[in-house]
Amino acid sequence: MSPKVALTVDLVGTVRELTDFCKVLGKSDVRATFFVSGKVGEPEQIKIVLDGKHEVASHTLSHPTDLTRMSTDELESEIFAGHKAVVTLCESCAADFKV
Repeated sequence: MSPKVALTVDLVGTVRELTDFCKVLGKSDVRATFFVSGKVGEPEQIKIVLDGKHEVASHTLSHPTDLTRMSTDELESEIFAGHKAVVTLCESCAADFKV
């Protein structure tokens, strides 16, 4: 069995940078999980990630800086709204939210 590493990446940067990064990963046969915030994800970015056989996961709706200061209801809303937005962006099933 070959070694495995979990690579997670926040989806940031330009489309060109993302394309180049995914090409590097692909040349090394590396797959990653790209976390995207529901409010900032762009369909073109999501397409690049999915075309590279990578996984897309929710990083909340607006990527608040301190989740610990949110009420349970606010936190739940942030997580579920983010997941829904990412699923809509992907037009398929996004990975489960990961902590």
